[in-house]
Amino acid sequence: KIKRVMGSGHKIGKKTKNNPNHHQSYRLQIGGKEIFNDLVKLGFTVNKSKTVSLPNIPKKYFANYLRGYFDGDGCVSYSNYFRKQRNKHYKYIIVMFACASKKFLEQLSNKIEKQFNIKTHKVVQRKCCYLSYLSNNAVQLLKCMYNQPEIFMNRKFVKTNKALKFYMDR
Repeated sequence: KIKRVMGSGHKIGKKTKNNPNHHQSYRLQIGGKEIFNDLVKLGFTVNKSKTVSLPNIPKKYFANYLRGYFDGDGCVSYSNYFRKQRNKHYKYIIVMFACASKKFLEQLSNKIEKQFNIKTHKVVQRKCCYLSYLSNNAVQLLKCMYNQPEIFMNRKFVKTNKALKFYMDR
């Protein structure tokens, strides 16, 4: 999809699996001075893992940016849990984003709250940092990210739809 949208003639390479338990992965490498300079203008840097900050993304593209980030470093989980005190089963859904930079996730959290009026559950720092959204906030965020998507990772899209259906069928 990205190759088509960018009008690229580059080949899609198949990466060698080092572990038989891992999924097959593919790579599309697109480069050039114009793309590099455009990314630098947007705030991208080399060796960014712990120093990255949220680039200046126009409001109309933020949902697309967020969906792309989710496809790469996000996840959605859903399940039931039982509360003994109330003797009742509950459903939950959680959306999480991961990054080595706590600063980046805090900036992302602020932008999500400002643009979509969705409150962050929390930003947790361990070896990696995690930004999470629970229940109705998670549902609202997923709906914002997948409102008329053009490009998305199919397996994340399918899992997101399963999670939304599970949570909404209460």
